[in-house]
Amino acid sequence: MGERPARPGLGGCVGDALFACEVRRIDPAVDSSFWLARAIHAFNARGSGPTLHHGLAGLGFVLAVHADAEDHLAKIDRALLGSLASLPPASMQGGLAGLALYASLRSGAESGQRLQQHIVETFAAAARRTDGGLVWDTPVAYARSRGIDVHGELVTELGMVHGISGALVALSALAAQGQSGAAALAQAGLRAAWTFERPGPNRFGRVEFGPHGADGTREFDDRRWCVADPGILRALWVTATTLGDTEFAERALGYLREDAAHDAAGALPGEGGRIDLCCGCGIVAQVYRRMYLETGDTVFLAAKDRLLGVCADRVTQLASHGFTYGRAGVLLALLAGDDTQDDSVWDAMLGVSLPKKLAALA
Repeated sequence: MGERPARPGLGGCVGDALFACEVRRIDPAVDSSFWLARAIHAFNARGSGPTLHHGLAGLGFVLAVHADAEDHLAKIDRALLGSLASLPPASMQGGLAGLALYASLRSGAESGQRLQQHIVETFAAAARRTDGGLVWDTPVAYARSRGIDVHGELVTELGMVHGISGALVALSALAAQGQSGAAALAQAGLRAAWTFERPGPNRFGRVEFGPHGADGTREFDDRRWCVADPGILRALWVTATTLGDTEFAERALGYLREDAAHDAAGALPGEGGRIDLCCGCGIVAQVYRRMYLETGDTVFLAAKDRLLGVCADRVTQLASHGFTYGRAGVLLALLAGDDTQDDSVWDAMLGVSLPKKLAALA
């Protein structure tokens, strides 16, 4: 694994380093420093964009959590400052929301505080006011670059990885670090997000084109994590609890309980039987694990156990060894299955939890 050409990004050397660092917390014999150095070398040799899942912010995230690397991180902070205005605001994978998740780990450095403030200002400038509050739209070019058949000039995505939900989690991460401007934006965004709720088993799983979907929608009926209720409701819960909004927290909790009860016994969530961390039941299991740890409600425990059992049976069938789509990510979900521990960090790169720096450095 260490001899193959290293690709930057969560699907390459950053994902490899993240996996090694997380496993090292269980087995100190794992040499995570090798994988961190390999990731740094790959970026120095090949370069990359600024994003969380494909670029420099992702490398910074892993270094900030798992290593004593202030010199590298200060350089990353400064490099990211110049890219903010060019990024789609709501995307956690390829946009401003992902950079905000990284920046939330940098409150202890002047360069990080400056990055946080500029990110908040950029979010504010990109927001569109609605009757309910604030939303962050998807640039048409960004939607088309991902294969979406766009039917109108206004594109509103609700999902976690590319949509408003990811922006809410990112702003919550900054708010948790004392950024009052981020808290105000998150509250306005939370109010607006709930105006998209509709009846039925999938309340939020769609992309809307035009005002209020006037030019059509793209529906997601298979309850994939990031673009449907499991991810979106988790984002609404994280945001509401971070802000102390008990009304919206209770609403999200009620719907998540319903989903967990279904997933404990019914059809599996995710796309086409997948178990990976992108569109499979592995990441939904981690959502339920977090909900159980945070609420103690055993309906989440039952759903988590059922989904992780499926993952354990199928993990060796995955052709990819990578983080997002392959065995590494699913194995981290399985390793995190202990119901008494709350110290895994990898899921913060997907918005399932808020980022935090570990006390023990790699």
